[in-house]
Amino acid sequence: MEVALISPFQIMREIPNTKYHLVLAHLLADKRYRAFELAVEGYKILDNGVVEGKQTTAEELIALATAIGANEIVVPDTPRNAVRTMRQAQDFEHIAKEHPEFKYMGVIQGADHVQREHVLDMMQHLGYFSIYALPRNAVVDGLERAAFASELYGIDKSIVLHALGSSAWAEEARVLANQPNVRGMDTAMPIKMALDNQVLGEGANYRVYPHNWDYFTEDIQINDTRWSLIHGNLRTFLGWAKAPSAR
Repeated sequence: MEVALISPFQIMREIPNTKYHLVLAHLLADKRYRAFELAVEGYKILDNGVVEGKQTTAEELIALATAIGANEIVVPDTPRNAVRTMRQAQDFEHIAKEHPEFKYMGVIQGADHVQREHVLDMMQHLGYFSIYALPRNAVVDGLERAAFASELYGIDKSIVLHALGSSAWAEEARVLANQPNVRGMDTAMPIKMALDNQVLGEGANYRVYPHNWDYFTEDIQINDTRWSLIHGNLRTFLGWAKAPSAR
């Protein structure tokens, strides 16, 4: 399974390049981040910003994707809201068809399994999506996304999935990596855990405490011990994910 690592600006050039990137649209206004994403090698997925509370418009997404040379765009969605997400996917259809140079990822939102199935069915009928995303908010007990992926694989092996974000269950990536229809996952978890002095290992829980600093832009004091923890957590996670960069 491919892994897109999301890191603070300060250390993004020291983090291993997995050549699979989730580019956060709202951060591209920062010159450091924009320059990095312009130059970095690999497959670039432009996120729409909704999780950060800064959803980008359709027109802005196309312009940003063009500017950074993105391969794929996450179509606007609304967390846990199936009806609004379907409407947004329908509204985006004409834009996607005007810009076939990009691939498009549809986020399977909904309050429950039935709603998410309905959203997926509608998106398939629209016909412009090449991949579908399982959002982190779908996870309650840990196995929901893996179970959904497994069920879909039994029905239609052509459906490709991406896991948006890590859930609180740190070992979810281990299970998703064994699902042949899950292409990738994006995460800041191994780095955030290390910055909170947490070791990623068997039985670990992803518990991110509120901080009074901004994860992306704040200067962080990183000594040798913390660097060792960051790299150790990354090795563990990439190994669990069976990421190509870990081989």
